[in-house]
Formats: sequence, C-alpha cells, structure tokens
Amino acid sequence: MSDARATRAAGTAPSLRVLIGSVGWLTLVIVPAAVLVAYLQTMAFTTNTVLVAAAGGAICWIAGALALTVTWLGNCLAMPVQGVLGAMLFRLGIPLVSVVAAPQLEGILGVSGMATTILGVYLIALIAETALSLRMVPQMPLGARPV
Repeated sequence: MSDARATRAAGTAPSLRVLIGSVGWLTLVIVPAAVLVAYLQTMAFTTNTVLVAAAGGAICWIAGALALTVTWLGNCLAMPVQGVLGAMLFRLGIPLVSVVAAPQLEGILGVSGMATTILGVYLIALIAETALSLRMVPQMPLGARPV
C-alpha cells in the first residue's frame, strides 16, 4: 500500500514524504507546461522564450508548492478545511498579483507574453495541484459521522 493510501486509510495526517512527493509531481507537470506555453506564444525556442518559461513556471511552482504545504499543514493540525481554504490564498494570490504587476515591471517579468505564460501554466498547474491536494485530505472511515 502506498504512503498516501495508508495515510488516508488510517485517517491521520499525511507524512512529510507525501508532501515532498506531491511537490515533485507538481514540478514534473509545471516544467514542461511552462516550456510549452512559452513556445506556443513565439513558435520558436529563443533565449527570451526560455526566460519567460522559467519565470512563469517559477511563479506558478512557488504558488503551487506553498498551497500544497498549507494543505499539508492544515491536515497535520487536524484542520483540513481550513488548510484547503488557506491554500487557495497562495494558489490564487501569487499568480494574480504577478499577472497584474508584470506589465509594470522592467526586466524579464515585464516582457510581452509573461502574463499569458503565467495564466497558461497556472491553469495546467491548478488541475494537477487540485488532484495532489485531494490525495492529502484524509478520508473519513466508513460508518464514521462528521462532528
């Protein structure tokens, strides 16, 4: 039985190993998604494309990793609902602030296509992160009643 399944079956908080594995899976989704989204904007692999992919992917990865960490922490503190709600702050807030602020910034964050890259990667990461978050939330044993 995998660590995540054993955790859910026992109804306890997930281990740190589950969090690290979830962040690893999130990384495996975000890196190719960022490269693909940045490439689709320019239809060429230039230095600018790679920098935009790296910056957009990093913003979404930080938001996703923090959201998974808050979800995990909420489960460790026996507050899974509050953990998921707190994770939404990071999951939505960091990319939103980045998209709003990016056009006003200089350097790579102010480059044309940065906001589109962040939004594209965000939508892909949101699907993966939601699935990974659901794996962390403990299930109630059969026949148990909510308090």
